[in-house]
Amino acid sequence: MKWNMKKDGYVKLEEMTKGERRYLQLTPSPLCLKDLRTKRRTEGEDALSGDALLWEVLADHLETGWERVEPEEIGALTSAPIISNNIRRDDDNKIIGGTHVYAYMSYQVRSAVRDLLDYGFASWEYAPLEFSPEQ
Repeated sequence: MKWNMKKDGYVKLEEMTKGERRYLQLTPSPLCLKDLRTKRRTEGEDALSGDALLWEVLADHLETGWERVEPEEIGALTSAPIISNNIRRDDDNKIIGGTHVYAYMSYQVRSAVRDLLDYGFASWEYAPLEFSPEQ
């Protein structure tokens, strides 16, 4: 597969449906894989864990329509990394609307970055949002 860095970025994000399951699939570019292999070789396996590297890998998307969502902003009882491409915020940056987010729910046992390197993709689970006036 030929990779288009301008269109797909460092990591391609694809919203997918398989039967009843909706999810976000992250697929690393050849450059991303090369960078992650180098990081693993020079800094060790532990360098692939942690959220800082994950947000670095997703940086180009976080500047072009996707955003990081903190679990407490949506009342989620998790520490999973969460992103969305349809959150609406008010002038105080408080979330006031949106239809869904995606969360990497395997965060306690695996790393999304390790999944990119080891499996060639990482899947993030779809979660619908509901907002009430008191939120």
